[in-house]
Amino acid sequence: MTVTGQDLVDMGFAQGAWFGPALTHVNAEELSGEALNVYLRQVAPRPVTQQDLRAEPAPFSMNIEADTALEGENVAKVRATMDALMRTPTLVKGTVMPDACPAGPVGTIPVGGVAVARNAIPPVL
Repeated sequence: MTVTGQDLVDMGFAQGAWFGPALTHVNAEELSGEALNVYLRQVAPRPVTQQDLRAEPAPFSMNIEADTALEGENVAKVRATMDALMRTPTLVKGTVMPDACPAGPVGTIPVGGVAVARNAIPPVL
């Protein structure tokens, strides 16, 4: 039986770049059962938890202004999500463009937002 990315998702693993190499190994070695679980637990990235986050966010600039109450709500939401996002330990700086808007839950990189990471791909919280 060939193990697929959907199988890993169904097993509770978060999608990521690690899926490709892991699936290649799993299928080449025909891993299954406990051997499959042991291998995947060894190679799957550890999820970021609240304890991993910085107390203060890394610096980020806000290049956006509000002219109306509705725009003010948008700016406040973008600021809140960037504040949460920039607490990620691997992020070193960020910025928000003038056309920014939230793209999901607080902590998700907003549309028009930029986050610079050092030696990492920012995780999704």
